[in-house]
Amino acid sequence: MKKHFSILGIVFGFVLAFSLSGDETNYNFIALGDLHYADSQFYPVRHPDKQKLINQYIGMWKTNSPDLLRAARRRAAAESPAFVVQLGDLINGVCENQAIQERMLRTGFFQLKAFFPKIPLYVITGNHDIQLRREHSSAPAEKVLYPLISKELGGKQLKYGNYVFRKGPDLFIAVNSADSKADSLGFIRKSLEDHPETRYVFLLTHHPVIPAAVNGPLNLIYDYDKIADLLEKRKTFIMAAHTHVFSLISRVSKKGKLSQMVFVSLGKFWYGNSFFSRFFGNDLKVCSNWDEYARTIQSRLARKKKTSRLYLAFDDITWMGKYTASFFDEKSGFALLRVNDQRVTVEIYIDDSGKPAQTLTVLENK
Repeated sequence: MKKHFSILGIVFGFVLAFSLSGDETNYNFIALGDLHYADSQFYPVRHPDKQKLINQYIGMWKTNSPDLLRAARRRAAAESPAFVVQLGDLINGVCENQAIQERMLRTGFFQLKAFFPKIPLYVITGNHDIQLRREHSSAPAEKVLYPLISKELGGKQLKYGNYVFRKGPDLFIAVNSADSKADSLGFIRKSLEDHPETRYVFLLTHHPVIPAAVNGPLNLIYDYDKIADLLEKRKTFIMAAHTHVFSLISRVSKKGKLSQMVFVSLGKFWYGNSFFSRFFGNDLKVCSNWDEYARTIQSRLARKKKTSRLYLAFDDITWMGKYTASFFDEKSGFALLRVNDQRVTVEIYIDDSGKPAQTLTVLENK
């Protein structure tokens, strides 16, 4: 009898160990958009043009942004995510010099990491992460941010802020869309070639591949059209930020389908703790679809001669496939992505409740 109990104990221990290690084909992770970490210590000299916005971000990080991240931490405690991704503009940047920008990057990273100390944190490079007051420079990110990300990746070296990792059958490609020297197109192409067998491909980028902003709609990743051609041949979900508005866009062409979602985590749109929202949640309404969005952009671009080139470029984009989109109202939060063999879903949380404001199917494995 004791022998039987011993065998059963071994079997139970094996099953328990496997369950604790996580199912590589069925997992979840947390996504954060722009954070724009800021503190007055990093702005010893007033900025002549951007001081009003800088002050707004400094104030945001005194109350709302920590509230938002605490809500994400509570969701992480309940869901045990495999990792957290932050999709660029970790900091507000525009610092007086590289030394201050380095300190801001280091402090901003550890401010965020403190909310997820035991979970891998993968940060993407955004334009503000390399934007100083008088120049754009990747040097502070190369010196500070990339080694920190490398440590989260188990020592993997980053070149120009690009990196790739696997989670079970899925491929994650993270690119520095803020710097043309990073050659996002070349890195994506090689990553796909090196990993021909995948279930899903996740592209993590700060700048969108498909237009998703009302202001600066063509402020996209370099070589966006060629990147789209590469990605639509695989089951791909594009995760971006930059626009400060949640949106979900799908494009269907003869070559395949692309899905892109933009995430935003700015504390200035965060409504904070409330008894009501903890139980019932706040809403997140759709305020525009693709046709309405395209008409708005084309109307704006057609008014000025200076934007005629952009008008033609956007017009070309509209002919690349059939688009469907949901642009949501101006709110902020974080998302939990659930990945399994059937589909990828996104739960958007814009408050402190345990109830998502929206649950969206963004990719199906058909």
